[in-house]
Amino acid sequence: MFHLTAHSFVGVWRLTAWDFTDQASGQVSLPWDGRASGEFRFDENGGVAVQMMRDGRPLESAQGGPSWAASLTPEQRVEALDGYLAYWGTYSADFAAQTLHLQLDGSLRPGWVKGEQQRRFEVSDDGRQLTLYYVVEQGTHRLTWRKTL
Repeated sequence: MFHLTAHSFVGVWRLTAWDFTDQASGQVSLPWDGRASGEFRFDENGGVAVQMMRDGRPLESAQGGPSWAASLTPEQRVEALDGYLAYWGTYSADFAAQTLHLQLDGSLRPGWVKGEQQRRFEVSDDGRQLTLYYVVEQGTHRLTWRKTL
């Protein structure tokens, strides 16, 4: 039987599924049209980093430089931004409440910087699958991650 500890999170996790359940209607949908990929990294010192993207975001024509998005139209910029999420910081877990606490040092979403995010979690019996629940006013995001390292 798998025993869950803080060390159980340590490693690299790949996103395998993401759905959203609308609170009002109960309807389930796939954010980013089901084209999401991502990586969640937990280190042994309590550090955490997440990157997620929607496959098929627009390509830029600029060849590097600090403002690669300059070649995009305003609509393409919104599409590129809305199709990516990244944040980093530290984490702790409340095992009794099955809640992951993320203290964010940085985030693509400015409102998350220097704040805390909470996710309810479930871990599979073998410890290789992590399901996180992110509750917002409109409903609940359920993200499933598979441990790779």
